[in-house]
Order: sequence, then C-alpha cells, then structure tokens
Amino acid sequence: MTEMMLCSVKMSCKEMSGLRPGQDIKIRFVGMRPGEKLHEELWSDSAAVNPTSFPSVLRIEPSPQPADFHEQLVMLEAAALKRDDEQARQMMLEMPIGYGEFCEPPRPERPKLLGVRHNFAQSGARQDSA
Repeated sequence: MTEMMLCSVKMSCKEMSGLRPGQDIKIRFVGMRPGEKLHEELWSDSAAVNPTSFPSVLRIEPSPQPADFHEQLVMLEAAALKRDDEQARQMMLEMPIGYGEFCEPPRPERPKLLGVRHNFAQSGARQDSA
C-alpha cells in the first residue's frame, strides 16, 4: 500500500465535496502542537516481543505489574477526583506505566501581575505600538 500524505487526503476530500483547495479553502501548516506525536509506540522497552506463525504479527508480553499496582491506581483515582493535578502527575511519574518517558517537564507558572498599571503618557515614557 502506498503512503499518502495527510495533506493530499485532505485536498482530495475537499475536491470531492466540490471545494477548490487554495481558493475556497485555505490550508494552513501550523506545525506540531504540544502532545502531538509523529509516531506511536505500541509497547515499552521492557515488554517481551516474540514472533508468531504469521510473519507480520508479533506477540507482546508486558512486564508484570508490581504487587501494589491496584493500590496505586486507587490513590491516583482519589487524586484525580480531588482535582489535585500535581499529586496525580507525580503519582503517574512514579507508576510503572511509562508516563515520564513521553511528557515534558512542567512549565513554571508565570507570575500574575495584578493591579499593576503604568500610565505611559504621564511618565513621559515612549509607548511603542505593536
């Protein structure tokens, strides 16, 4: 089977619906967004991968779960129900689920500037327009 670029599929769908790409519909390339992946990993490095009698089919045997895995899930659910994002994130990082391999470190929270105003006209400072 030949690979087809997503853009080609999108243009074909637009043309089949009677629209003209570039004229009726604008296609914008915006790049990858946070959390998007270019490929999907179907098993972890610790999983046992074995062949089967079918050449293109593999058997994946995951690594065994720790004895306290169910308790960890219960605690994770409790953190999620409390909407404690930081605790839930920390628990997922510590659990053997591979979460930490694919997530970015948390971004520092930007300070909130509440009640800070500056009158450029009164201070004599130059105000550039964007």
